[in-house]
Amino acid sequence: MSWSSTAGALARLGSALRWDSCRVRRVQSVGVLVAGIAVLSIAPQVVFGFQHGFLPVPSKWIYSGTYFLGGAWIAAQNQGWRICDQHAGRFAIGGMICGIAAVLMGQWAIETADPISLVFGIGWLPRLVLASLTVISAWSLSFGIIGCSNRVAPLLSVRRGVPEMIAYLAAAGFWVYLVHHPLVALLHLDLKLLLPGVSPEIKWALTLMTTLGLSLGSYHAFIRGSRLAATIGLELESSQKAAAGVGETDLDRVNPERTNNRETVTAGSLRRVA
Repeated sequence: MSWSSTAGALARLGSALRWDSCRVRRVQSVGVLVAGIAVLSIAPQVVFGFQHGFLPVPSKWIYSGTYFLGGAWIAAQNQGWRICDQHAGRFAIGGMICGIAAVLMGQWAIETADPISLVFGIGWLPRLVLASLTVISAWSLSFGIIGCSNRVAPLLSVRRGVPEMIAYLAAAGFWVYLVHHPLVALLHLDLKLLLPGVSPEIKWALTLMTTLGLSLGSYHAFIRGSRLAATIGLELESSQKAAAGVGETDLDRVNPERTNNRETVTAGSLRRVA
């Protein structure tokens, strides 16, 4: 069953129960949160510790799927992103607080894990608390970042053209997302075997810098300006176009509403100046 059919089935159920759209959205939101917390309570290794295999791990797929499903539902609601904009600061601060608590509690849970089976030695109540903090932090930080970005975007769009470095990183960001996971896994395994006595902080820094370097380097050398980049929406605006003062970017072409919003913001700014 696809995400769209699941959402449609829930909407039909709400209609049969004579629920309004607001109540349906609440049920969807609570359902996604409960599903994520339940999966993470059963298998905290999805986020904390180590959970990988040759075949896809079902718990990891289900947990990640809750965020894809929740994002699809939010995107389908015209009012969804306005909540992020209105409460961006609260979401960000609350998410950081829950995130710090989840990291500290997760480190404690990892220390209790069995060295062979990697099963955590904590009870169900700590698992539930850890899972709740993690899921709430993930959603809150995501909403906070989206809201802050939406607030900053109109300020940048008033300018004629996006700074070249920002446009480059924005275009390369999706490529980094696509290729970083196998690089991180291989680097972690290599560093564990080759540098067993080095501190985890140094290994983390080496993995971060190497992964970003290889991802951005491969994008610059092989992907930028290629047919693949145009196919998956990574085509950068040309330097000649930016120099000419044309403000349309790849994001504008994908989402025409950005162009309309920019024109509205520019007109509003001119009226305030007048």
